[in-house]
Amino acid sequence: MSKTVPYDRAKPYNTLPTLPPLDEKVKDMEIMEKLVKASRALGKLDGIVKTLPNPQMLINTITLREAKDSSEIENIFTSHDELYEALAIETTQMPAAAREVLKYREALETGFEFMQESKTVDMHSILATYQAIQGTTKGIRPPTLSTTVRKSGSTMTSGNVI
Repeated sequence: MSKTVPYDRAKPYNTLPTLPPLDEKVKDMEIMEKLVKASRALGKLDGIVKTLPNPQMLINTITLREAKDSSEIENIFTSHDELYEALAIETTQMPAAAREVLKYREALETGFEFMQESKTVDMHSILATYQAIQGTTKGIRPPTLSTTVRKSGSTMTSGNVI
């Protein structure tokens, strides 16, 4: 049975393991066997994709499913049928949930394009992805900006600035 640590939002949770993990924690036989199996499966998939008349079709399906699943975290639910239908109609006629999921997909593709160009995840690619999701040109909040945490109540004096 796992030990539950009481949550206190005023204290940071600093007992997370360091990254990257130590080699001996990652390089064991079980992980290596799974790595070989995954590598073979990716090789097969690569061969099959090359036989498709339009390989981008598979990528579009994967990104659409990822966007749908990710948006469910934020209580945005839609069906695959609604999404594929939304791809075929004008944006003004599609359901709001489908429009939001398609925005997530565009953001995912934006982030992927930045990573392909720079071969890394950097602040520029993260910001571009965020802006695509939010539909904004705003940047990252400056570190000098105060954040108010509300302890209880709803008045301006009920929170502490941290």
